[in-house]
Amino acid sequence: MSGIMENAVGGLIASETHGILARLLSRISEEIKLGLSFNRELQQLETQLTTLSLLLQSTSFQSNNNNLLLVNWLNKVNNIAYDADDLLDECSYEALKQSTLTRKAKHKLKDRVSFPFSRHFMARRVREMRKLIESVYCDAKKLGVKPIKVVNGDNSSEIEDGKIQQNRRKWVDDQFLVGRDDDITRIMELLCHPSNNTRDLTVVGIVGLAGLGKTALSKRVSKAKQVMECFNSHVIWLVVSYTFDQTDILKKMVELLYKEASNLSDSLAIVKKLQEKLNGKRYLLVLDDVWDTFDWEPFRCALQEIGGSKGTSMLVTSRAKNVVAKMDTYGEIALQKAAIYQIKGLNEYDSWSLLVARMRGDDNLVAASGEGYVIAKRMMKKCGGVPLAIRALGDLLRDQSIKKWREIEESDVWGKEDKLGILPSLKLSFHYLPNMGLKRCFSYCAIFKEDEVIEGEKLIQLWMAQGFLQPSDKMELIGKEYLYILLNSSFFQEAEFDEFGSVETFKIHDLVLSLARVVATDLELLNLGEKKIHDDRSTTATFCKKFRTYYYSQQSFYQRLYKSLKFISLSKNLRVLCLCNLGLKELPESVSCLKHLRYLDISGNEFVTLPKVTTKLYHLQTLRVLSNGTLYGSKHFPIVTKEVGNLVNLRHICAGKYQEIGIPVGLGRLSALQTIPTIDLREDWGGRLSELGSLSKLKGTLKIQGLECVNGVEEAQTLNLRRLLSVDRLILKWSITLGKSSSSSYHMNEILEVLQPHENLSTLEVSFYGGTILPFWFTLYNLVSLKLNHFTHAEGNLTLENLPSLRFLSVKNCYWLSITFPIHGFNSYCRHLEELIIDGSNIDNLPDLSPLTHLRVLVLASCQGGSNRRIQGTTGLS
Repeated sequence: MSGIMENAVGGLIASETHGILARLLSRISEEIKLGLSFNRELQQLETQLTTLSLLLQSTSFQSNNNNLLLVNWLNKVNNIAYDADDLLDECSYEALKQSTLTRKAKHKLKDRVSFPFSRHFMARRVREMRKLIESVYCDAKKLGVKPIKVVNGDNSSEIEDGKIQQNRRKWVDDQFLVGRDDDITRIMELLCHPSNNTRDLTVVGIVGLAGLGKTALSKRVSKAKQVMECFNSHVIWLVVSYTFDQTDILKKMVELLYKEASNLSDSLAIVKKLQEKLNGKRYLLVLDDVWDTFDWEPFRCALQEIGGSKGTSMLVTSRAKNVVAKMDTYGEIALQKAAIYQIKGLNEYDSWSLLVARMRGDDNLVAASGEGYVIAKRMMKKCGGVPLAIRALGDLLRDQSIKKWREIEESDVWGKEDKLGILPSLKLSFHYLPNMGLKRCFSYCAIFKEDEVIEGEKLIQLWMAQGFLQPSDKMELIGKEYLYILLNSSFFQEAEFDEFGSVETFKIHDLVLSLARVVATDLELLNLGEKKIHDDRSTTATFCKKFRTYYYSQQSFYQRLYKSLKFISLSKNLRVLCLCNLGLKELPESVSCLKHLRYLDISGNEFVTLPKVTTKLYHLQTLRVLSNGTLYGSKHFPIVTKEVGNLVNLRHICAGKYQEIGIPVGLGRLSALQTIPTIDLREDWGGRLSELGSLSKLKGTLKIQGLECVNGVEEAQTLNLRRLLSVDRLILKWSITLGKSSSSSYHMNEILEVLQPHENLSTLEVSFYGGTILPFWFTLYNLVSLKLNHFTHAEGNLTLENLPSLRFLSVKNCYWLSITFPIHGFNSYCRHLEELIIDGSNIDNLPDLSPLTHLRVLVLASCQGGSNRRIQGTTGLS
């Protein structure tokens, strides 16, 4: 490992410890405010931790920072910081437990007498911790480490929305290809060559070094118009990675074709399922990132049995030429060798074009003969034409001074080889990340596997659970900022965004993942794919004691682990626990002992009721119970009982797209809750609508269906949607069978009128509304997306002049509703419309659509009024 990386990893340990201490000092003051019986001990601990933090900061100025004794001292401080963090967590847990129990109407005797014992026990633990810190002081004196003046922390700054927007604007699509037009043309010629029409299967391989862009190239080729026409749009794209398992690949094909999870395990059954979709059809199968072909022959036979038509082809990407060379196929007469296309690094011209694109016209490059131009050119040549390296370099140099450019160029990283093949520009990008808090967040990504599709919100929740984001109401906001910085630094790629520009999913390149694993060696991570749980309790206890993360996403491994859940009782310091796709109907009781747990994922199991043990997890921040895309999961969200009100720190309840929940008693006590699944008022879980109205911190999407169950205006008013200022998407839905009688229509008029949201709402969707009039508040000035479905009786005008910010409009089956377009056309109003869908409604006037230069989708069907003559000129339609 190069010197700069050694310093970075060593600094990561010190910075990680400092980050923990900073968080501890913030938390300990909150604990003192609770008035616990051992406050004096806590105050003394606070003083000691402050001094320890100052000692730790002074080590960054030590000239002998590679001194083994100093490194050992840092590790000792790191362990103490973790132990102190666990201790404060337990103090907080006991306080929350006491608060929960005293809130109940009836107490058991053992509950009442346990408090004094807990206080005495915790006070003793605090005193023991103080003795450990005293020993660290003595060691520091021997090493000559002295405290310095207080300096600002590295990740406690608050992030504003504007900063996130700025980073969003900076992002450039990592799939933006430069200098690959000839490569694309030649690969398409190999795939679509007329001679392939006589073959059952043609194999074409894209081979090249890591970082050259094989994945991006294969995606661009597979989506090309010529290729789509050649294979009649039958293109299947999937990732293989390290293990070429024919059953796993065939199973993934089934899931992609049927767009649902498959629990098939028998190869014959899988082949039969694929025959239903592919038999007699010409298709293209893309296998990305293939490392071996041990299972090639049985896989080839399976494809032959599936029975695609002549001309069926397979596009393979791999780093190794010999891997693709083994993929022989058999024609009617002779053996057919795979066609191998070797891609090379970019030439100097294309390398420079990519670098400039990533730097977005940095002023330092304006003068072609200036110093910045010369420095950038020299560093660009060191990237060897590798696009990933050039992108990382461009992101690193962007917005930096010439002085910083010189420093980067003079780094010793450039001249040193790396056994793992980690690119020098990636190492430098890590070294120059803005703060050590961000470096900790990046290194935590080592828990993911190669080619895993990662949810942006999920990663932020994992960071929160580990305490990498300074505890506050803005943790998610800081996490978003970190996410965009890492995206802009080429650490994340293949990002998918929602309609408002927020990151939904992304991937991490193998080389970047290797870098994360290098710098994460000192974090307490548990990857059970690499380490075995032993049956012997003593060895298991030693192994599990300090683990803070249990995360694994391979279903096959989980099946083997099913009987080893006893490790949970031995891993009491866990912050993250994932028990997905195990077919569990109940959780082990040991889960309730995880006092530090903040993130629990129990998706894809068979719970009818939310396991009661979860209601004792007072620190829990994120609860994930997704069913979509899992093997075992029911569509229905487990019934939640009134004990859910104990989870006062819960911020996110994450469910699948089609999962609904009722309103349980006690939901209103979850004052920190930000994310909630679809609320179905037809599910009677005992709670009232007012419980939902108490959740003032709800953010993102709020979907409520079954509104016919609202008893009247008074109940609807308790929801008080105008208080939910952070909800930006509101979806309201009645049942399809209602809305026919005049009495129910009048009832709906009143209900919808009082369900008025705040004025900054960006998305509104209302379905199966049976009222006769539109509410006055429908004209929301800041509304970006409006969808109205099945307004069976509503009459009146929807005037677009009152919706100037609108980008997406969909009105379907609103037979008595008239859409009134701007009188003076789209020159002044709604100029940014991207989608305009009107199906089964009236159009009063249809102005010239040519000013709508952003319009991508236009649907006008079963409409009365308007003029088709003016549809001409909408050149932007896709």
